[in-house]
Amino acid sequence: MAGNLQSELRTFGVVIVVPSLSFKKEGKPWSEQRKFFLQTSKNFGFGKQEFELQIQDEIKTLLQELRKFDDEPSSLYFNLAYTFNTIISKVLFNMKFDKDVTFKRNLSSMNEIVRLFTGTLNMLIGMPFYLFLYIIGSRKMPKGKKDVLKFIGKVVDEIRQNYDPSHPKCYVDAYLQQQDELRKKGKLQESSFTEHRLKANAFNLFFEGTESVTSTIGSLLVELSKHPDVQKKIQEELDNVVGRERLPSWTDKQNLPYLDATIQELSRMAALFLVSIMHSNFKETTIESYRIPERSIIIANLYSIHFDPKLFPNPDKFDPGRFLDNEGRRIKVEGGPYLFGLGITQEEGQTWNEQRRFFLQTAKNFGFGKQEFEHHIHDEIKVLLQELRNFDGKPNDLRFHLAYTFNSIISKVLFNKKFEKDTSLKRNLNSLNQMVQIFTGVLHMLIGYPYYIALEILGDKDILKGKKEVQTFIAEVVDEVKENYDPNNPKSYIDSYLQQMEELKKKGKLQESSFTDQRLKANALNLFLEGTESVSSTVANLLLELSKHPDVQRKIQEELDSVVGRERLPSWTDKQNLPYLDATIQELSRTSALFLVTTMYSNFKETTIEGYRIPERSVIVSNLYSIHFDPELFPNPEKFDPGRFLNSEGKRVKLEGGPYLYGLGKRSCIGESLAQVEIFLLIGSLLQSFTVPYAKDIGSLRVVPRE
Repeated sequence: MAGNLQSELRTFGVVIVVPSLSFKKEGKPWSEQRKFFLQTSKNFGFGKQEFELQIQDEIKTLLQELRKFDDEPSSLYFNLAYTFNTIISKVLFNMKFDKDVTFKRNLSSMNEIVRLFTGTLNMLIGMPFYLFLYIIGSRKMPKGKKDVLKFIGKVVDEIRQNYDPSHPKCYVDAYLQQQDELRKKGKLQESSFTEHRLKANAFNLFFEGTESVTSTIGSLLVELSKHPDVQKKIQEELDNVVGRERLPSWTDKQNLPYLDATIQELSRMAALFLVSIMHSNFKETTIESYRIPERSIIIANLYSIHFDPKLFPNPDKFDPGRFLDNEGRRIKVEGGPYLFGLGITQEEGQTWNEQRRFFLQTAKNFGFGKQEFEHHIHDEIKVLLQELRNFDGKPNDLRFHLAYTFNSIISKVLFNKKFEKDTSLKRNLNSLNQMVQIFTGVLHMLIGYPYYIALEILGDKDILKGKKEVQTFIAEVVDEVKENYDPNNPKSYIDSYLQQMEELKKKGKLQESSFTDQRLKANALNLFLEGTESVSSTVANLLLELSKHPDVQRKIQEELDSVVGRERLPSWTDKQNLPYLDATIQELSRTSALFLVTTMYSNFKETTIEGYRIPERSVIVSNLYSIHFDPELFPNPEKFDPGRFLNSEGKRVKLEGGPYLYGLGKRSCIGESLAQVEIFLLIGSLLQSFTVPYAKDIGSLRVVPRE
């Protein structure tokens, strides 16, 4: 029951606990519960004048409290929180709580939860709550949450004891009444109306209606305190439209454009949350030709919208006027603000597409995808196999030798070079490995989180230092290639890039293009990392899993002996005749993928998925793990079974669920086709000559020559 309760504790503004988030299970229940709450609230006056009068009554009480302080310092936060709590508690419980020790303690606990997920740390939204607390070190937070849950549970139980089904007075009464009606119809068990969900809903709504609103207004008031001229202008508008004999009403909003515009600008400048909570699509869809699998994760970067100079010129300036036309009337601006969710700005679409296309064309010009390039891969694999034979089955750092092999392949394309196995290369490879490792496993849920901030939180300053060393190394190599550059005989990606810059310069189009020296070095670093460490870490991961299945290795070796023999290495053209090897690589990729989620994607036009409006430039993150271990796509997903990728005749079949080892859509790994060839040829060649004995971890991986 406790696990079920925790899985329900998701709010619209902040994730409280998500130990095992299942979008498929929560879609219909969430929609059903949301609809019920809104209808119930409406029944109790929500959205009507009577409810507005209740809000005004509480505001009058607040104003009277503030007048008592007579300009002396006071806890405005506490008084605001009590006001909003009284409003939401009326709807939820038909109760008003006293300003006692219990209330203050609950308020303090809720405030700590909100503060944890605001500011820079809000970029961690969606990360399992318990792991977040472990990393940050705030152990007292779970206790505070339990205290609030316990309090809410007692209140709900108290209301249940006094519940009159013929006269519901609050949300909890209405919920119990709904349960009664469903029970009479024999539909309660199949519905989403359960006891644990009632308490979870009450907690979420109590939290949102109290702390989230209070902290948001507190943040807006702090910003407003910096602009006395704006306050004065609002007061003049209020005096003119409302006067001082009554409070402003919701119907006054259209006649108070400057107040409205100021609230919008405050919401843009001082929004409490930097990113939205996770959203999800419940059916597979396509956005901008990207296939978005069922139950992908979508996170919106609100900060990037609110401070986008294209949407808000001079975004760091506080200016309510940006929400008004020339006549002082309120206008709607494309960029929100989205105080309560959605939309990201990303300017790299065309640039990214241009650079990707150029790399693929250049790689193709240098033999990529042709037999001559496969020969180059074979040459490097032969060197690796000889190295491994020299160890004669003794333990050795297999990761380094794998990394060096793949580095030699990608460096040929990038620089037309092969680096020596010296201290400098080892140090750079180690730095690359650390960068990859920190964003794999559970911590990969931080993808999209500013890299340097993540490292600061995780306390690994050495990785930052290592990253800079790799950048310096790549920059030096690029400069060296530049010195020997012959425009008439380009031999590498760098040469071709320089040649492209010259051609654009001759046409007078270089300045308007995406080809710059800075981007050249950045591209080289990315491709060096992807082509070296990402591939080698992936292969090491696959080999570790393979070491646990000696029967599978034997079956692959029998297939290799039958189709290829031992006189030559397997080739890419052998793939269609090696279905079991191919199927095993697919199953290894499914069960042992290095990355749990994809990098961020974005839609460049507004679209709608399952009734949800996805504004232009939202952030989309796909949860690969949930696809690869979905029992509907892969029955008995925890079982390692290459046979799932074969039909009854032993021929390879393609499954709907991937695996997606390289990401999804056009934004999948730029070197995906190269990596596929490398992994197939290397694992095939390795098993042709060696067996991989059981290993506990990647560090203990080794190979033993076949008899």
